[in-house]
Amino acid sequence: MPLELYTPGHNLVTDSLIMHGMVRYLVWAGARRGSVERIGERFRIIVNEDVDENKAVKELVRLQGQCRSTIEKIEAIGLFLRKVWASNVNEPAFPAWVRSLSQSITAFKSIKTYTDINHAANSNEGRRSSRVNPTAYLPLGPIYGKYLSRDYVVKENVQYTICPTCFLMANMGLAYGSFVLRVNKGNRISSIMVTLIPSVKADLIDIVLVQRAFEHRYNEFNLDIPILAAPLIVLSFGETLYAFENMDALIWIYEKSGNFMRIPNYIQINIEGLLKAISDIKYHIPQWPRILNDCFLKNEDGPIILAELSEAIINNTIKDNIYNITREIVEFLKKKETCIAHLDAIKKLVDVLAEL
Repeated sequence: MPLELYTPGHNLVTDSLIMHGMVRYLVWAGARRGSVERIGERFRIIVNEDVDENKAVKELVRLQGQCRSTIEKIEAIGLFLRKVWASNVNEPAFPAWVRSLSQSITAFKSIKTYTDINHAANSNEGRRSSRVNPTAYLPLGPIYGKYLSRDYVVKENVQYTICPTCFLMANMGLAYGSFVLRVNKGNRISSIMVTLIPSVKADLIDIVLVQRAFEHRYNEFNLDIPILAAPLIVLSFGETLYAFENMDALIWIYEKSGNFMRIPNYIQINIEGLLKAISDIKYHIPQWPRILNDCFLKNEDGPIILAELSEAIINNTIKDNIYNITREIVEFLKKKETCIAHLDAIKKLVDVLAEL
């Protein structure tokens, strides 16, 4: 029989991660056909076949084993928990985070808890203390996380709790449905999280394809990454995603400088044009990811140029800016001897951008 599930309605970021976690769990349980529909800041997931949750629970047991090893060895064990570590800039919180994840797996009963459209209210979730519900750490929901963000300034000791199932699904969404760019620069650490969500409605398989490109993926850098450069970098490094209709990128940043933590930015953008552009660029310039890694992401000016390119593609102004941007790229590559060899590829880039 068809199964109809709803994300609980915490906020767009947390619900997006929970949605990705639910999709991964359902795929583990044998789901192949279905849809994911955006309803405000929530999502409705419909699966058109029976699922076997026993299969999915076996995967959760494996994850719990990694949690226990991580707690024992005091270091992230396994790709899943290394991704969680990469998203977290508050190092002292990591052991408690992993313990909460393990406890959430123990408490988990069934994905069918999300058939209740009032799940969050009925589970006593929200901005309140709880001995049962774990705290939502900031990477899992920047507006309502372990610290409350008001005007993007982080206040401590104001907790937003979510039930163990929501905590588990949000962590699964972080590991499987997001791409993390971690920046380590002096005494400042920041994590930029990018996930893709349907702006209206998508087939279940489309969400699965996004997860195949993003799962367990994170990169570390020692230079600043403008937020608009993030989706271009992520799509360039990951498995090529060909153009989806009605797909948005949700991007949020969690930053720590000294003892001060904040969320400087949180944006949602339609990236249909960017998806097409990057797939075309990677097709005609197979070395594009290497150009980014070896040149643009080794110099402070590189990410700024990538942000300009990304903004022009997203806003559909690339034809008006193509020559200014390509001139900047050429001048940038000429400054580094090892990057000069890539100048021929930029000629192809101009042709690709001109066809957008």
